[in-house]
Amino acid sequence: FVTNGVSCAMDCISNVTCSPGDVLLIGTPHYGVCDTDLCEKSEVKLIKVHTYSNSEGGPFRPTVQDYERSLLAAKEKGENVRGIFIINPHNPMGSVLSEKELQDIAQLCAKYEIHLISDEIYMLSTLKTDTKFTSVLELEG
Repeated sequence: FVTNGVSCAMDCISNVTCSPGDVLLIGTPHYGVCDTDLCEKSEVKLIKVHTYSNSEGGPFRPTVQDYERSLLAAKEKGENVRGIFIINPHNPMGSVLSEKELQDIAQLCAKYEIHLISDEIYMLSTLKTDTKFTSVLELEG
């Protein structure tokens, strides 16, 4: 679908995938405007999956286990998790998720019957020329 910018697209996507009060998971750090774009009009709640400089998946890189822990903790609190929002290539870190990482996240979403929402606006802007970008649209299944 076509919009006049990513902010508008994020607003539309959160409105069509979620109801007010529903939850989307998002890794940290992330582009700060995501909070406004995803939540302001739709009244969706973001649960931030915190990562650190020494995170298991790499510096500030959430693993599928990080997402699953956050998802299960939210469900335990009665939250209605509707999806995982990823930014690939990452903004602001510039890292690119591997095909395996994307597949693992997609399988997690399938397991819990939630949406995988991928902001790929920087797909042609990888920092390293030898980095292979894989879109979620390229995944099997």
